[in-house]
Amino acid sequence: MSWIIAGAGVLVVLVGVYLAQRRRRRPRTLVGRWAADNGFVNRTDSRVHLFVQGPPFDRGDGVVERALLVGQCARRPALIAYFGWYRGDPSRVDGACLALVLELPAEVAPLQLEAREEAEGERFEQLYRITCGGPELVAGVVTPAFMRVLVAGTALERVNLRLDGTAMIVWRDGELVGGRQLTALHDLAAELYRQIPESVLRGEQAPVATPATAPVSAPPGASAIDIHGRAGAAWQVGGSREEVWVALPVEAAWPRLDIVAYELLTDQYHATRFDRPAPSAHPLVDVMFAVRSGDENFRRDVLADLADWLPIDDRTRRCGLVLERDPQRSAATADRSMSRISAYAPGRLADTALVELLADVVHEVSQRLSERTYGYRVSGRRERSPQQV
Repeated sequence: MSWIIAGAGVLVVLVGVYLAQRRRRRPRTLVGRWAADNGFVNRTDSRVHLFVQGPPFDRGDGVVERALLVGQCARRPALIAYFGWYRGDPSRVDGACLALVLELPAEVAPLQLEAREEAEGERFEQLYRITCGGPELVAGVVTPAFMRVLVAGTALERVNLRLDGTAMIVWRDGELVGGRQLTALHDLAAELYRQIPESVLRGEQAPVATPATAPVSAPPGASAIDIHGRAGAAWQVGGSREEVWVALPVEAAWPRLDIVAYELLTDQYHATRFDRPAPSAHPLVDVMFAVRSGDENFRRDVLADLADWLPIDDRTRRCGLVLERDPQRSAATADRSMSRISAYAPGRLADTALVELLADVVHEVSQRLSERTYGYRVSGRRERSPQQV
């Protein structure tokens, strides 16, 4: 009998040690516990910054990141960010926001649904403000079922939503005080994603909008400019941070690709941490630039053309670059597809030196891209290089 009692005592001790170790290993923060319970990873390392530009990450003079979780939502790669923003003094935060960014399977035209602060009715158009350049996209996405999901719950529980490129961003302002807020945002984002038609998610509906931070076509009022003997355009983008854009049309059918220097993000956009893209075959470029595209083959081809030039030309650290298809011009020229090479930087259109710098950079890129890159198609099929326009 004594050995049974002794064995039971040892078992109790072992169970106690095991439970104590589990308690020590379990995250102590609210965000950490939620992440552990829901299959997310709590990113506590440095060098984390949301590359997604525009709302809700563009308020104030900068962002103070409080937590970032990486995982999945609706079986798609996703991250959840809890952050604040400040004006002037980074130690004095003006507001807080909880946002979920879900990676879409293909590029989608920009569409934003913003909850009105003071709604004057109960109809959807009275509760939400829609910003989109394409009525077909609005009709395809904002269906009755989609609207019912958005307006469910109280005014404080409503979220804002933005589709832009390969990202769907869902966010709600306010302090994070409980795990239920994380669960509600995650589940609501998953339900909204499921309501988007497959045709939109596959990118079959041509983007037609002109977003503030990533124009697809020159907006009305853009100035025609000469870019080393070729017709280009320059225009001003307003919003929380004024930018100048310069674009050069080319005959191509490219997927979207963004290039931006970490130095520019730090100096002009007040970024402090970075979530760097996957490494490429060009280590120096990886250290200095974020180069992103939904098409890895296109990214590899463009880097092969520009990797020797990007790190050594200081102009590339003073502006961002975008290569993308221009669906509006493509529709106007039924016999060929049109794309554009764009450069942008904070500033005013009246600054002729800035416009000239951006035009020079765009021209330099157009000259350095190879026939292989000009012949690239969104599907990955290559054709004979078309003549530039």
